Amino acid sequence: MVYSRNQRLCGEPPQIQEHLAWFSEQEQDRKRKDSKGVYYSRLPSHECISTLFQVSMDRLENTGWYWGRISKTEATSALEQADVGTFLLRDSSDSRYYFSLSVRLQTNILNIRVLFSYGKFMFDCFETSLSEIPKFDCVVKLICYYAAVSQDKQDKRKVLARSEVGDAEIRLEKPLFNKVPTLQHLCRRAVNRTLTKDEQSQLPLPNTVEKFMRKYPYSI
Repeated sequence: MVYSRNQRLCGEPPQIQEHLAWFSEQEQDRKRKDSKGVYYSRLPSHECISTLFQVSMDRLENTGWYWGRISKTEATSALEQADVGTFLLRDSSDSRYYFSLSVRLQTNILNIRVLFSYGKFMFDCFETSLSEIPKFDCVVKLICYYAAVSQDKQDKRKVLARSEVGDAEIRLEKPLFNKVPTLQHLCRRAVNRTLTKDEQSQLPLPNTVEKFMRKYPYSI
């Protein structure tokens, strides 16, 4: 059974609870200035973080490659016969994290934990790399970024992630679907893959279609 959006927001891991408590304290001081006269206006609020997470969950549930609450063993079984670079996203079995990305490598299945810190999603990393690792306000955007880097033959950057066996280079080539996406969603992905946002804005689309497109601006 996959967690519902409300269930996940109510059952936040300790790491998230600590951050939200800190944000709550800071919100009380938002209208007060510090000694230099600077407002705390840039601090994300509890409501802001909850909204970001809700948007991510809505988008995840549309992907077809979010497998919900399955174990590492089940993820390994699902990916065992898949091509190298095939991946899926699932709920993390570690209560400190929300998600884990399971990826088929040449010789094994790699599991990478996804952090959610200060309203940003990122791959697990050592503290020394925390300031350098890419961070995103949506977990789908995080996966799409690494997939784009992996598939760009001109991009020489290596995709490194911390796993249970240490830092490892990964390639995200294609997702493993656990359900067939709707025809509307497949069309939306095709448009996102073919046209830029500016090009899409020039299309004479009805308001309902524009709203539908904005809900999932990714090609995977």
